[in-house]
Amino acid sequence: MAYGTVAGASPVLLEAVEQRLLSALPIDITVLLDLPGGDAEARVNQLAERNRFETQGSGYLERIRRQYLAWASNRQVSVVDGRQEVATIVELVAELMKAKAPHISADP
Repeated sequence: MAYGTVAGASPVLLEAVEQRLLSALPIDITVLLDLPGGDAEARVNQLAERNRFETQGSGYLERIRRQYLAWASNRQVSVVDGRQEVATIVELVAELMKAKAPHISADP
């Protein structure tokens, strides 16, 4: 949704694709790990290989981020700050899993 929106794809088409995927894939919980575009660019610059999206720069990555945040807000998806330590992120996600989908094991 985020990449398609930034690329200017039809909102009707994007919604249809999302609804089709949701009907085909049972999803118990979704969590968005949020990372500002500049931080994301610094991380992807360390990768040996990057895809065409990852080479567009921090401004592009920030536009994608804003779309993900809007998507999460519209769907009441929990957002976790991706700049935190990995152990902290794991703990936060595990707690969200326990609260939203108690039938799923939250052990890392």
